[in-house]
Amino acid sequence: MNVTMPGKYQALQCVDELDQAAQYVQAINMLIPNNGRWIGFNTDGKGFWNAVQQQDVLLKNQTVTIFGSGNTTRIILAQAALEGIKHINIIARNIYRPLAIKNIITSLKEDFPNIIINLIDSAVSSEVKIAVTNADILVQTTSVGMSPNTMQTVLENETWLNPNTVVCDIVYEPLNDSIYPTSTTPRL
Repeated sequence: MNVTMPGKYQALQCVDELDQAAQYVQAINMLIPNNGRWIGFNTDGKGFWNAVQQQDVLLKNQTVTIFGSGNTTRIILAQAALEGIKHINIIARNIYRPLAIKNIITSLKEDFPNIIINLIDSAVSSEVKIAVTNADILVQTTSVGMSPNTMQTVLENETWLNPNTVVCDIVYEPLNDSIYPTSTTPRL
């Protein structure tokens, strides 16, 4: 059985067991019966990283930088650790307030003692620049790029991008690029 938002959290009450990724994020999108028990899975992160790997991108020991701290970032982060990614930078706004991602970071550091996870304030340009410049894989999970913010960017300076960096923009809408002016500038 597949579950989508907003049911990913409520569905937790219907399962007897969680896969490892779902344990970190406490949200599921798939329920599978197994010997009279229901197992909950969160396949969002696995699906994302499988799509990246299908582009012949290696994951192990890579440096990943992610813009955002919401639900999408949390599952991508959890699965990144499970995939063997050792260095992850999370760039977020207002990092000094309570954020659910902080609990996941703590759990991942306990379970993967060699992992490096940095939570970076998006307002600190010097730290953002270093995280972006050193990224092997850069992921944008914020709502920037979606209506009504279609012409905004999370990237303060496009020259910070390393030409060898794999860039992934998690923007669900608009479904086509016809509203964007012709440009060589990445939307990230």
